[in-house]
Amino acid sequence: MKKIIKNSKKILVTSHKNCDQDGICSALATKLILEKHFSDKEITVNIESELQKNISFLKDFSKIKTENLLKEIKEFKPNLIIFTDSSSLERFTSNPSKIKEIIKRENIKTILIEHHKTENDFKFDFKYNNLRSSCAEEIYHLFVKDMNLYIDKEISEIIMTGMIFDTGVFVYQNNFFRETANVVADLVEMGVNVERILSFKNIYTKKDFEIFTELNKNLVLKNNFSYSFITEEFYKKFKPLPEEYKKAYQTWVNLFLKNIEERPWGFIVRPEENSKYSATFRSQKGAQNVRILAEKLGGGGHDYASGATLQAKNINYVIEKIISLIL
Repeated sequence: MKKIIKNSKKILVTSHKNCDQDGICSALATKLILEKHFSDKEITVNIESELQKNISFLKDFSKIKTENLLKEIKEFKPNLIIFTDSSSLERFTSNPSKIKEIIKRENIKTILIEHHKTENDFKFDFKYNNLRSSCAEEIYHLFVKDMNLYIDKEISEIIMTGMIFDTGVFVYQNNFFRETANVVADLVEMGVNVERILSFKNIYTKKDFEIFTELNKNLVLKNNFSYSFITEEFYKKFKPLPEEYKKAYQTWVNLFLKNIEERPWGFIVRPEENSKYSATFRSQKGAQNVRILAEKLGGGGHDYASGATLQAKNINYVIEKIISLIL
């Protein structure tokens, strides 16, 4: 990987569409680490997505571009593209086939840094994936432990933020829990204030509570699982901004979805733009492998936390399709 970086003058770092905090933090930390240790390189971050504003306190957050990724590649002309937090090109851009063509034609090198258990649909020049709790934790192990590169307090805070958001504040089960705890200890010793990060994570608005109310109202209890949904009428009436919409439903999912009495797993479905619907799945360990369900819908993720986006005529069709996969 060092050889690829050293041979590249211009480096573009990116993460997936509908980007969560872990994807943003992974891309941002990668940029800052490379700038610190490869100062002769021109490095930029572009994510084809609305950004989660509750992490806007992080260093250089305002420098993240949100252009169409194809447009950015054409204008920036990178020698290397680093993809973080997903392995499918379709998740990074609305123009995957055209980007594949440019990468091949211009001989652009590619690096993947990922942590999900998914199959790659593209042959990357270098892949790093140890199925750790978050992509931010993969970033730490790759650059700090494996490549022995120094990171400062500001980069440490970015990595800790990605880990906190993607693990539900270290609640979700993972096979590297001891290593994750050691990384947390290292970052705290570097001066990271966990309480400061949580103070930004746990701020709620009036619109958040309106979305919570909608999900509570539509909650359906089945024998061993539950589900809820946001209606098309609610979505059109309230027109939530993308970042506040995602923040509110993720909060509800993390607080309630797998913690309803005698129902250790479940899902929610919500409308998106252009007749698309997103499904989010959560499960307690051993209850249900929700990654398999998400993959059947064209998505992916972890065994106990996953998601998918699909085109459909209405929300009832999506719910019925999911239930048919369960029963």
